[in-house]
Amino acid sequence: MNRRGFSLLSSIIIVLVLASLAAYMVRLSGLMQMNTTLSVQSARAHYAAISALAWVKANVQQQAGSLCNGSGVNCCTRLLGPQLPIESFTIVVDRCRVQSQNETGIPYDAFNVTVSASRGRFGQSGFVSKQLRGVFFNPPQ
Repeated sequence: MNRRGFSLLSSIIIVLVLASLAAYMVRLSGLMQMNTTLSVQSARAHYAAISALAWVKANVQQQAGSLCNGSGVNCCTRLLGPQLPIESFTIVVDRCRVQSQNETGIPYDAFNVTVSASRGRFGQSGFVSKQLRGVFFNPPQ
């Protein structure tokens, strides 16, 4: 009689240990998949922010005469705010500051630009955000 009770208890303990290991493996697998997904989305946010910097630079340099009216300050104020819907990312030009330079009598503008790319809402699962800063110069005219 004692042997039957002991083997039943051993069987229950083994089943409980195996069930907890299986639950742990399922949880770990889910976390690994979420980590991989967030890594990919983070890389996408990085490249979206790089694209936004290139877009700002191209707009400032190509439209230096017409959009800026001879002043880089007007270019920056027109580029601020939400821009560029890149797939599911929200791209925002957070800051665009202009500093006029004059070296050897040749005037040009130096632009200090900050852009951010984000997807989702802060605090929710799957939220990613990347902010980049770039400095570039308007070619002398």
